[in-house]
Amino acid sequence: IWSIPTYLERHPRPAGELERHWDEFTKRAGFTHQRRKTRRRRLWLLALAFLTVGAAAFIARNPIREWYVLKRHFVAVPYDTGWIPIGQPEDSIFAQLAPGAALRVARELVRNDKDNERHVLLEGTARFRVLALDSGTPTPRRSGVVVRTRAGLVSSGEAEFTVTTRSDTTEVEVHRPGQRRFMYFIPIPTAVEVRRDPTADPILVRELGRARLVRDQQPQRLTEQPPTEKKEP
Repeated sequence: IWSIPTYLERHPRPAGELERHWDEFTKRAGFTHQRRKTRRRRLWLLALAFLTVGAAAFIARNPIREWYVLKRHFVAVPYDTGWIPIGQPEDSIFAQLAPGAALRVARELVRNDKDNERHVLLEGTARFRVLALDSGTPTPRRSGVVVRTRAGLVSSGEAEFTVTTRSDTTEVEVHRPGQRRFMYFIPIPTAVEVRRDPTADPILVRELGRARLVRDQQPQRLTEQPPTEKKEP
């Protein structure tokens, strides 16, 4: 009889089953070592979550900075037909939005030694009209506009022009102004500056001129004819 194997010997339990049951029992009973393990596990999970969030914020720091600047310093211009005043009435800056265009205007003017500048952000197509404030002097006090796109900057202190953005490409077309300023019966021409970034040298686009600006590239005039190549004899 003593030589007959027991039931457990004939049907052994899976390896580690006893340890798992004991671990489950100590967890339910709230043993001290189980509470320590739970606390350490929570601290590790919390540290991992902070590390993940920090890494994601570091990788996306530029979009986060742009989003912060956009929300803090710019306000959206509601769409409307006709000319919409931009900024304050005394700025004498107006915009006419195409359907689907998104325009945001800076809350504050950028002041410098010569003129004041009203910065706007544009996606889509919009026509701008910038008027001189003191039309009776040769050098009137101006409040110019700076249109910021993904490709660069378009600015003017007195002009009427259209800006069209398509992803990283910006096209500019300067029109004859609807309200031209005169000096002793002589019409004063208007122009628009197009530049890649604030530190780059701009190109000047005059009335009826057109220009294209591609991101990280120098702007080019579209109305100029390319130079002809000379053939060698």
